[in-house]
Amino acid sequence: MGIKELQAKHVPGRPYPEMTLQFLKESVHVTSSGCWEWLGARVSSGYGSYKDKPVHRLAYELMVGPIPDGLVMCHRCDNPPCCNPDHLFPGTQADNSADSVAKGRHMARCKLRESDVVEIRIRRNAGESCRSLGIEYGLDPSSIAAICSGRKWPNTGGPLTTKWNGGSPCKIPAAQVMAIYQEFKAGATFTALARKHGITDCAVKYIVTVRIKRLQFSPDEAPEPYMVGAVT
Repeated sequence: MGIKELQAKHVPGRPYPEMTLQFLKESVHVTSSGCWEWLGARVSSGYGSYKDKPVHRLAYELMVGPIPDGLVMCHRCDNPPCCNPDHLFPGTQADNSADSVAKGRHMARCKLRESDVVEIRIRRNAGESCRSLGIEYGLDPSSIAAICSGRKWPNTGGPLTTKWNGGSPCKIPAAQVMAIYQEFKAGATFTALARKHGITDCAVKYIVTVRIKRLQFSPDEAPEPYMVGAVT
């Protein structure tokens, strides 16, 4: 029984069995390159996980032997879900970094050039998501957002998103909250407003559904849907 069958029959609260060679072999997909790709849970970086432990480390210890303290497991195949011991080797973090440099994987995370920053801002302004840009440049989406708002590389060219001071939509000034809400009522999408005001789509949604209702308006100041006595 492999991991898929086990998960289908698993009773909540009952612990999963220990890893065995037979269980491992029934829980992977063997690719044409010889990788054993784990079919169960994976962490965000792509590595397989079983009972909150990295599957590639479990597989190596099961089939080869203990991993010396302080060493990491490096992939010869550069395929994170692979747990084929023939594709793994123990090494220091320095070894892993050197392997990354030798294979060119470090280039995605190298220091950005000014031309990269300008291109990121132009493409973000044209509608590309922070996530897709982050994958291409080896950065997380929040770093892309910081570049595009000017919080990072403030003296470099390229179109900036409008930025505001504060890390929470609860701290956005009331005037900006009203402006965002009115633009939303006029037909602007969450994504367009997020790009324009330098915040996330989720922050825009929070503003137009929750934050706007918490503002204190006089009858003359209230936006149309929130005039005194209005029901929304």
